[in-house]
Amino acid sequence: MNLQEFLTSSSLLPITLEILEHVENETKKGFDVQIKPDLAVPATVKIARSAMPHHIIFIKQRDENFLNHYLSHECGHILRYYEASPGTRKTVHITNISLKKAIEVLENENRDFLKKIPLLKRYRVIPIWAQCLISQVTSLPMDIFIEKWLFDKYPELREEQARSIQFTLHEAIKSLNPDAFTQTPPFVTKRINAMNYAFFKTLDMYLESSFFTRFVSSSVADVGEKLYQYIEDEDRGLEGDISIINKWVDVLGLNGWFTWGNFENVGEEYEKHYL
Repeated sequence: MNLQEFLTSSSLLPITLEILEHVENETKKGFDVQIKPDLAVPATVKIARSAMPHHIIFIKQRDENFLNHYLSHECGHILRYYEASPGTRKTVHITNISLKKAIEVLENENRDFLKKIPLLKRYRVIPIWAQCLISQVTSLPMDIFIEKWLFDKYPELREEQARSIQFTLHEAIKSLNPDAFTQTPPFVTKRINAMNYAFFKTLDMYLESSFFTRFVSSSVADVGEKLYQYIEDEDRGLEGDISIINKWVDVLGLNGWFTWGNFENVGEEYEKHYL
């Protein structure tokens, strides 16, 4: 549905409407908003390329407790791309070759764990684990600066922002539970925890919060600290995001799992309204 149709059935804060209008003015693109219950994350955005008339925001469910934050956060992703110079607009490309590399690493690093999984299920879940790590390593550094931007510029959103991040924390600490290591390979779980460690430690510094307390004694603190040290004090926009992501990839041993490609070169399939 287009944005106006979505707004007729949603009660958004005036500041959220202001942010949406700002993005429309800056990008000269409108919005589609789609509810997608099978979404793996609470919200995500398909940023409009030059041939597309709309940005498409996907939301897992219409939760009025978090809706302002979700929409504003996704607007932050859009602005980071459109504020970057065209030559620096790079986006993640996962090719058959890079995905094969990721699968090979996961197979080699988790042989004993994978022996416990039936063969058909094994070949179904390994690519999912790979995609999960790629998604997290390429989004969290950017998410940090988007949350800082929202906190600094839009104090009207702070209460909902805190609730939303608290929900994210609740989901993140599930991977700290020993049971997580029986359901997901240690190679995956340790890296997810290390990234969450760096993410929440930095958020506490910028948002004056105390989310990080759940990660202080994490078994991956050494790796988490390395990732944290690579987060830059200055927000350098998309170019800075990519620099941090590349350093995280080196630390986590995810080299070759994806490539950076031209923002516009994403193929015709991207323009469809489905992920």
